Amino acid sequence: MKKPRTVFIQKKKSSNARKSGQPIPKWSLKKTVAYSLALPLVPFLWTVQNGLSRIVPVRKNRVTLFVPNIKSYACNPKYVTEALRDRYPGKYEFIWATRFPEEVKRDAPEEIRTVKAGSFAHFKAQFSSRVLISNDYMIPFFLKRKDQLYINTWHACMNYKRIGYDSLAFSQKIQEKEFALKNYQPDAYISGSRFFSENTADAFRFEDRIFKAFGMPRNDILFGDSSCLISEVREKLGLPEGAKTVLYAPTFRTGIAADDHNLNAALLVRALSQRFGGDWVILYRSHYFIKEKLDNSGFYTDVTGYSDMQELLCFADVLVSDYSSCLWDFSLTKKPAFVYAPDIEEYKNDRAFAYPPEKWPFSIALSNEELSMNILNYDEERYLKDIEAHHKEAGSYDCGSASSRVAEMIDRYCPI
Repeated sequence: MKKPRTVFIQKKKSSNARKSGQPIPKWSLKKTVAYSLALPLVPFLWTVQNGLSRIVPVRKNRVTLFVPNIKSYACNPKYVTEALRDRYPGKYEFIWATRFPEEVKRDAPEEIRTVKAGSFAHFKAQFSSRVLISNDYMIPFFLKRKDQLYINTWHACMNYKRIGYDSLAFSQKIQEKEFALKNYQPDAYISGSRFFSENTADAFRFEDRIFKAFGMPRNDILFGDSSCLISEVREKLGLPEGAKTVLYAPTFRTGIAADDHNLNAALLVRALSQRFGGDWVILYRSHYFIKEKLDNSGFYTDVTGYSDMQELLCFADVLVSDYSSCLWDFSLTKKPAFVYAPDIEEYKNDRAFAYPPEKWPFSIALSNEELSMNILNYDEERYLKDIEAHHKEAGSYDCGSASSRVAEMIDRYCPI
């Protein structure tokens, strides 16, 4: 019997209801004109490409990964790629399309070719690939062929905040049209929980049948023995043996540059030392949407440039965040996580929540003093029970095998 949807799930909304989301500023006249002229050409371009598809076959072993916004070899596509390389060595060819090909090239294995997102090289790679993987959207001018498998892994593992149409208020019709063309339904959508499947289906107007209850590939490293990885990260960061670490990872806000939101570093370290003992180092990581560096980063070890966020989550002893889905990821480790959210009321008006904060298993602080008290009063037994209840209510699928399950699905689709 199919389980009923979580009671606080956002129902599908009319176009009028969508106006409650985050406002999208009007595009410049130049961009508006450009897209107004280009988007009507999409059906024609697809027709031309559909004709070409009858002449140009796909390469059954080629996989194109479109990861537009991350400057490193990371996120769910990385872990799917590594699973394919490990399980089927030498079988697959990988092409990674990104806005930052040079940066990704420095992190990725040599056999993975990088191309500029939106370039002709990207088009050729995608057009000739058997498998397409994205952790976000797709370029609307490139046809998704009938003989291709398109998998979306998304770039978050839990929808604490709204996403998709539910998170946006379009200022112009052309913006909504562009969003719809970029976010067409994939053949398979990888999911980390029942709630993620239900909420994402509603937020993007997708069918429930496409969601795969595999867990999120990037979370696999949070299960099992991580001692070797922890040693590697410690060495990369140049931290002394025995030093304990708290990772502070706030998400982005609309129109705000790098910001520690007035986090009192001294008070935080003092509370951690009193409650858990030892000497503490604060690792600061800003969201990848934010280009600027933090002005007062002298109080922290800045790990924004570290290539893989999941390795940092595996390494850190404690997490402090606000509305980021990294809270869900970190909860899988059962290590202590705390929410520092001094602007929670403003954030509700800006982005809003899909999963109400009062149902999160993490203590929520609106001030530095509250955060300090929450740390000092941390009750491990209660926290672990709350985490377990949260995973159960959300219907968690994460168990450490997601990457291999996605790899197996791909290989079944690519007989050679």
